[in-house]
Amino acid sequence: VYPTQLWGVLKDYSTLKAPVNDVDEKSRMVFLCWSCKGMGYEAVTDSFFFTPDFKILRQNIHVVTTPSCCPPNRCALLPPSDYKAKGKEGKLGKLNYYDVGTGEKGAVIVVPDVFGFQSGRHKGVCDELAGKGYYVIMPDFFHGSYFPKEPEKKMEFLKYWTPEKWQPDMDAVWSHLEKYPAAKIGMVGFCWGTWAIWHESARNNKKFSCGVNFHPSVNIEILQGRKIEDLAEKLLNPMLMAPCKGDHASLQENGASHEIMKKNSLGSEYIPFPSMNHGFVSQGDVSDKEILTCVTKAMDSSYAFLEKHMKQ
Repeated sequence: VYPTQLWGVLKDYSTLKAPVNDVDEKSRMVFLCWSCKGMGYEAVTDSFFFTPDFKILRQNIHVVTTPSCCPPNRCALLPPSDYKAKGKEGKLGKLNYYDVGTGEKGAVIVVPDVFGFQSGRHKGVCDELAGKGYYVIMPDFFHGSYFPKEPEKKMEFLKYWTPEKWQPDMDAVWSHLEKYPAAKIGMVGFCWGTWAIWHESARNNKKFSCGVNFHPSVNIEILQGRKIEDLAEKLLNPMLMAPCKGDHASLQENGASHEIMKKNSLGSEYIPFPSMNHGFVSQGDVSDKEILTCVTKAMDSSYAFLEKHMKQ
């Protein structure tokens, strides 16, 4: 972790604690132990070494972060907006969903991030996809119980939602889509949703044509006691991967999972966004011109990828 990266993501200091502050003027050293659990930093040691005129010569940082699906630099949740969704909400048994579109080009399942389909631009993305000719359905796999704010509850949440918990709901979605027998199906996921797409590729690959993965959090596999690379080996559909800064190294371009995808030659593609924070497509502030440019590029790439692999 570079100091500039670290301090750039500390946007809330309310949980910042620094119990150790050791200044050694003779040796020109400062040693700190601190934490900021509200921002995902469980424990940090920070050592400063100074020149004789007390300019920083070197800084060493060791970081232990709170296990999570998202890196600490993820985008802040978007505030409620006045966007008027074009679709409707409904139920498949007890499963809530949002759907929109008629499906001339096929169907797309959108799997939202851990904050649920009522947050961010999720419904707007669905509406954009519908405008391209797809029937779009976005299930609420968490049944209204979204990612908690309390750091100590985040791991519990991520461990609770195992594939065995949400796959019966996914099966209900697959059954629902049988009313479009001639349609090809694609999947689009954000954060947690990308992990769900990978599991569905390993389990139900013949049911859909391809997957689009924005700011992937497939490292949830690690939190549930498995390896990302083992799941990558099981992928049976082409994937468009759009990692950003802070996302797991295995999921970055030329990372271990990407190397597996290249070896397996399924037609997967990478479009990295190294300057963007995790969550930028669904939660980023598009009043920022750089974010808007990257969101537009990401969405245009997804349209092209879906079109390529879902031709009727």
